[in-house]
Amino acid sequence: MACRLILLLRFTLFAAISAAPKIAAIYQPKLGCSTECGKLRDIPFPFGTSPECYLDRSFLITCNRTSSPPKPFLRKSTTIEVLNISLDGLMRVSVVVARNCYDESGARIKGKSKSPHLRLSKFPLSNIHNKFTAIGCATAAVIQGNGQHNFSTRKLYSTGCISQCADLENVVDGSCSGIGCCQTSIPKGMRNSNFTVNPFGTNVPKFAPCSHAFVVEEKAFNFSSLDLKDLRGKMHVPVVLDYAVGEESCAEAQYNPRSGVASTPSSAASASPSRRTEASPNRTRSGRAALPPRNSRFAVQSTGGQLREEEAEAADSAAAAATTIASSVVASELRISTFSRSSDELFFGFLLRFAFSVIDFPHSFPDIDECETIKPCSGNCKNLPGTFRCYCSKGYVGDGKKDGSGCRPSNSLWIALGTSMSLLVLLIGSSWVYWMLLKRKLIRKREKFFEQNGGKILREKLSQQKGDVETTRIFTTEDLKKATNNYHKSTVIGRGGQGTVYKGVLPDNKEVAIKKSIISDEKQVEQFINEVVILSQINHDNVVKLLGCCLETPVPILVYEFITNGTLYDHISDEGRGSALSWERRLKIAAEAAEAVTYLHSSTIKPIIHRDIKSTNILLDSNYTAKVADFGASRLIPLDKPHLSTRLEGTMGYIDPEYFQSNQLTEKSDVYSFGVVLAELLTGEEVTSTKRPVEDRNLAGYFVSWTNDERLPRILDKRLSKDGKIEMLEKLAMLVKDCLSVKGEDRPTMKRVATELKSLSTIEKHPLRDTDASTRVSEDAHNQIVPSKTEKDAFVGSSGSS
Repeated sequence: MACRLILLLRFTLFAAISAAPKIAAIYQPKLGCSTECGKLRDIPFPFGTSPECYLDRSFLITCNRTSSPPKPFLRKSTTIEVLNISLDGLMRVSVVVARNCYDESGARIKGKSKSPHLRLSKFPLSNIHNKFTAIGCATAAVIQGNGQHNFSTRKLYSTGCISQCADLENVVDGSCSGIGCCQTSIPKGMRNSNFTVNPFGTNVPKFAPCSHAFVVEEKAFNFSSLDLKDLRGKMHVPVVLDYAVGEESCAEAQYNPRSGVASTPSSAASASPSRRTEASPNRTRSGRAALPPRNSRFAVQSTGGQLREEEAEAADSAAAAATTIASSVVASELRISTFSRSSDELFFGFLLRFAFSVIDFPHSFPDIDECETIKPCSGNCKNLPGTFRCYCSKGYVGDGKKDGSGCRPSNSLWIALGTSMSLLVLLIGSSWVYWMLLKRKLIRKREKFFEQNGGKILREKLSQQKGDVETTRIFTTEDLKKATNNYHKSTVIGRGGQGTVYKGVLPDNKEVAIKKSIISDEKQVEQFINEVVILSQINHDNVVKLLGCCLETPVPILVYEFITNGTLYDHISDEGRGSALSWERRLKIAAEAAEAVTYLHSSTIKPIIHRDIKSTNILLDSNYTAKVADFGASRLIPLDKPHLSTRLEGTMGYIDPEYFQSNQLTEKSDVYSFGVVLAELLTGEEVTSTKRPVEDRNLAGYFVSWTNDERLPRILDKRLSKDGKIEMLEKLAMLVKDCLSVKGEDRPTMKRVATELKSLSTIEKHPLRDTDASTRVSEDAHNQIVPSKTEKDAFVGSSGSS
C-alpha cells in the first residue's frame, strides 16, 4: 500500500511538472470535469465520470441519473455503488449480500438465494478495514478470489468460517465468535471474489431459515440476534477497497521501464520472484489427502491463475474433512485464511481449529475443587472444570507444584533491578558531567566575550578614576536576565536602528533601561570602552545617566536609568498627550534639551557629538523634565580636530545635509538635528510626511519655506495658538530657521541656541520684565551666531580644560 501511495505521488508530480508533453497529456484530466454525482461529492482524480476525466476505464464512475438522487457506480456495474472516495487511497462501496434460504425440509428456496460475484479489477479488498462475515445457525461460508501475484500471473485465494447455534439463548449480540455469527480476516490483495454459503446438516432452525455471507467494513457492522432471520432487511453492506495509480508492485515498477518511475539494473534483477514450494498436505499411501492434526496449518503455493490438479484435490479434501468434523462437534470453527512467506510469493491454506467445550449433561458429576481438597500446589492454585492449574506469583519461576520444582525467585528480577540501577547511575553521572562541561564552556565563552569587548581595559580605566566613575558598574549576564525576566517580550519598551531597549528591575528595586545593541564593530573596542568611561562621567540633570554595562555577550549591553513618561515624540504625535504640552512647557523642554546637548559639546573631558538627536531620543519624566538619551551613535571629537570623518549614521529627516554630502561630522550637525526637533515642537508635524506636497515632505525644508514667505501662523500647531504669543513664536521660528541653515558655518552653536531658549523661557515666566533688556540679550546673542576662528579655538580649549 505504501508503494502504491508513492506511485500516486510520483504520478501527481509527473502531471504537474513533467517536461515531456506526451506524459503530461496522458495524466492530466481535461478542464470542466464534473466532480459530483448525487451524494458523492469531490470525486478526486484519477476517478472521473466522463471520458478524458479519469485515468483509465478502471477509474470510471458511472452516474445513474435516472434515480433520485443520482447514484454513482464503479465502472459499468449496477450493483457496486460508490459511497465515498478518500485521498488516502481508500474507497467505500456498497455490495450485495450472498444469501441462501431453506424451507423446513432443508431444500433451498431459489427465489430468496443469491450468490454475488465481486469483480473489482485493480481495486483489492482492504484486509485491514474489512472482515469476511457469515450469519446463520448451520452455516459454512467460503470466499474464493484472486489477486495480483506479479505482472504476469495471478494468485488464487480461499478463506471462510463456520457458524452454528441450537437456540437463540446462546446467541450473544455484538459477538461473532461462531455462535450465530462468525468472522475471519480476508487475504491481502484479494480483488475478484465469489461467496458460497452452504448448510452443514439438514436441521435448519425456524428462527434462522437463511444463511448470509458477505465482506463488510468491520466498524460498520454490529451483529444482533435479529440478523438471523433476514439480516433485518439489509441487501447491501459497505466495503472498503484500496486503490492506487498503477497495477504494479514496487519491484515490478522498478523492473518495468514503462511504469513512469526510474528503474535500475539492480532493482530489475531483484524484482524477479523466487520459486519456493511450501510443505504440501500429508498423503496416505492410497494417495488421498489425510486430515491435518488439530490446530495445524498447511499451505500450497499457486504458481498460476488456477491451482494445479494435486493442489486443488488437497484443498477440496481438507475442506470436506473440516466440514464433516465441524458438523459432529459441539463447538467448532473452520478458518480458511491466507498467509505469506515472502514479499514476492503469496500462499493460501486452511487453518482448522476445533474448540471443544464441556457438554453440560443433565446427569454430569459435580466438579471437585482440588485446590481446597488435596492442595497440590506450593504456589498459587486455580481450580478448573475437571482439573486444576498450579502457577507462581510474578517474580518467581517454576511449575508451582509440591511434587515438582515449586516456585523460586526469578534471577531476571534481580538482573533487571541491577540493570535499571546501573542505567540510572550512568544517566545521572553522564548528565552531571554534561552539565559541568556545558557550564565550563559557557564560562569560557563569557570570558572570551568579556576580553573581546575590552572588559580588562574598562576595569583598569575605572580603577584609575575617582569620584562618580566608581559608581559605574559592570553587570553579569545573570544580573540582566534576572532583571528582565530573561528578556521577556513584555519587558520591551522600545526598538530602533541601534537595538532593542528593555525595562528591568535591579535587586534594590531600582528601575533601569537595558539596551541590547544590534551590531558591534570589533575594531573599535578601545573607543567603545573610552566612550563608556566618558559617558559614565556625565552628571547632568537633563542627560540620561549611564549606570553600567555588560561585556559577557557578543555585543555589549548598556544599562541606563529608566525614564517613566515616554518620549517627546509620543507627546507631540498623540493629541491626547499633546494637549498637556503647553507653550510654556514646550519652551522648558526645548531649553533643557539644549542645555544637555551644550553640556555634551563643551562640558565633558572630550566633546561628544550625539549624532542622532531626535524627538524619540528626548525622554520626559513625570515632571516633564527633558532627558537626552541613546548615545549608541555618539562619537568623541579629539580636541585638536574641528570635525571627524565617519560613515553616515542617524535618522532620515534629522541628518545634517552637509554631513550627508561630505561625511564630515561636526558639532553643527547636532545643531541641525536639534533645529528639526524645535520645528516639531512648533508645528506638531511629522518629520517626513507623504501628506504634504513633494517639495514639502521634509519638515526642515517645509518649515524654512513657509517662514520665508511669512506664512508661519498657518503651519503652527493649533494647540499653541491658544496660549502662545505670536511675537514669541516668531522669535523661536527665526532661531529654528538659523539652526536649519544648509551650511554649517551659518548655524549658531548649541551654546548660543541654549542661551536664546533660556531667554525666551525667562520672558515667558516674567512677562513684565524690561523688554529692552530681553531685546538687548537677543541682539547680542544673534551677533554670536557665527563665531570667529579665534573664538572657536578658545571654546575648544576651554572644553578641553573642563
